[in-house]
Amino acid sequence: MFMFAYNKYCDAVDLTGNEPLGVLNVIKTRRLCRENKKLLNFILEHRGSTVLHVLCSGLGGTAFEPGIPPMGETIATVEALVDAGFSPYHVVLCLAPILMNSKGWEWVRRTLDSFQDTGIMRVRYSMLRMDADKEERFRQRFRRVPLIEMNQDRASEELHRVLEDFSIYTFEPTYGEQRVPVVSIKDLHVIGIRSSGIITDERGSLPYRVIGGKGKQCVANCVYCEEGCFDD
Repeated sequence: MFMFAYNKYCDAVDLTGNEPLGVLNVIKTRRLCRENKKLLNFILEHRGSTVLHVLCSGLGGTAFEPGIPPMGETIATVEALVDAGFSPYHVVLCLAPILMNSKGWEWVRRTLDSFQDTGIMRVRYSMLRMDADKEERFRQRFRRVPLIEMNQDRASEELHRVLEDFSIYTFEPTYGEQRVPVVSIKDLHVIGIRSSGIITDERGSLPYRVIGGKGKQCVANCVYCEEGCFDD
């Protein structure tokens, strides 16, 4: 059995339940909702070995992410999982993607505030990496490209000013020089394994098997869609 697994592509809703899981499984989803009983049962069945990454920009159900559940539904589903026995310490909130402008900081603040009572403590975050393809999608949908008010360094400073107001969380960047690995020793510690003999790379990343594949075409229709969902 491979020790570590991660559904890098698409979304956990495309997992069949027959994937070759390991002792640690990082399961990622942007479409967490109570209607998806199959996914919820999968998560609960493997609760002891699963770290759940909940990707949330705070814009679910809007024109930015028309096929994504609204943030309130995502929060309600996290709470339902916790009520059913899934530890909130096994859940990571992933703020992705974050627009590098004042509106982006507003969405970050609102999202962090909304998740405060879920018991989640770990938060990963990733800024939107704009390219020609994304710019064209924005133009087609909104007839304009979102304003980028500052460069990456300045944006990072502004974002950290927002994050400092939420000491309840531990923050992990997923971009730039300090980006943290998607499957790490920290995830291993979360599920109660503290082995010092496991080999990692220079960032502390664990070698993992990608499960799930790319699956069928995603129905979320996010305007900034990107392979890997901004989380690696």
